[in-house]
Amino acid sequence: MAAVRIAHVVKTLCKLLIPGGAAIPGCIQPALKPEKRHTAACIELRRRKDPDASEYDDYARCKCADRAVGMLGGRFIRKSLKTANYETAVETIRQWEGNRQQEPSDRGPVTVQNAVKNYLEDAKARNLGESTLTKLETIFKRQFLSFCGVKGFQFITQVADVNVMREFRSTWKDAPLSRSKKQDRAVGFLFFCERTGWIHRNPVTTRALGRIKVVQKPTDYFTPAEFDSDAVGNRARSAPGRQFMHRWPTFSGAL
Repeated sequence: MAAVRIAHVVKTLCKLLIPGGAAIPGCIQPALKPEKRHTAACIELRRRKDPDASEYDDYARCKCADRAVGMLGGRFIRKSLKTANYETAVETIRQWEGNRQQEPSDRGPVTVQNAVKNYLEDAKARNLGESTLTKLETIFKRQFLSFCGVKGFQFITQVADVNVMREFRSTWKDAPLSRSKKQDRAVGFLFFCERTGWIHRNPVTTRALGRIKVVQKPTDYFTPAEFDSDAVGNRARSAPGRQFMHRWPTFSGAL
């Protein structure tokens, strides 16, 4: 894996850039070409057979989307082609090169408010449960937008930062388990923004933020005295098919 990463770094160094994205005169200009952008699930699946598999491999027998990487119109670009078909990706690149410009999508940075709005609409379109939708609205529509308003963050590119999300996390007053789940949803939101093309790359991951430690007390058994009490014993013994069980897990309301 180290060798693969070194090779990727070497290829990247060949794409020397100056501020603004223009290529340095005299350098070899890498041609625009399609390459796979492997997902974490794809990499994990391939590592079962090849421990050295990584996102920089030239592996093409997967359904991961292609992206265009190289020079176009004197500028270096790395942009999703929105297809996993190689022929379609090549045809799209030829069209871009024919027009000598990137696919028109330079609409400026997306605001945090619009990003949250589209994320919640997408969650509804994916038919998530009402309880999940309610939690997402609480986290992003109420808490996250309020946080951004207080801090003066207007665009999604401003909040796609580990330190910003750590500061947002410090405002949570929930229990450890709730904070852990909320952090996962915050990371998922920024990955949604990355996949949509609003941010170039999401640096906010669970690994970067650090996992929230959750200590859960395991469910214990009833003692003989508790089992013989009227509050628990009578109801447990009356449950169908359970007359011959001698020990019971802590009552959770399921009976």
